[in-house]
Amino acid sequence: MTTVVSSEPSSAVIERQTSIVVKQEGGKTVVVQQPAPPQVVVTRGIPGPEGKRGPAGPAGDAITVKVGPLPISGHSVVACNAQGELIAADATNPAHRGAVLGVVADAYSPGDDAVVQTGFVLEHSGWSWAPGPVLVGLAGQLAQALPPGALFSQVIGEALSATRVLIDINPPITLA
Repeated sequence: MTTVVSSEPSSAVIERQTSIVVKQEGGKTVVVQQPAPPQVVVTRGIPGPEGKRGPAGPAGDAITVKVGPLPISGHSVVACNAQGELIAADATNPAHRGAVLGVVADAYSPGDDAVVQTGFVLEHSGWSWAPGPVLVGLAGQLAQALPPGALFSQVIGEALSATRVLIDINPPITLA
């Protein structure tokens, strides 16, 4: 016996109270009616009201990463450490080769959720870039020449003018 309970055509609850079983007993085929454990099938109902909208996330080509143990200055190149935290990238640190994520436009304190961006134009009135590539420098600095002791070279953008850099992270090149 099957019972169907429905208050709306879009959903139904079905309960099965007995089962018909065909089995072999002593060489003969026998049909037996047995009680079955109740089974309930429920189809999808009508969706409820939409929930509250969450906070806005970062723009496209951006991710949010928790800042590690040291503060990070604005307009800095950043990398991810072994704990998955954000740190200032440094071309003299071998652990930063391949770990550069992008650039932060703002300054952040330890534990903050920092917005790391790529594929955007970063501007600062205090810069005086020459046309050409911009690299990972020391302690998060952007540079146009490799720092002494650099173990890798990584272009992170192109100077568009004296005060504007198009951030576009390229793969690192190992030097030593």
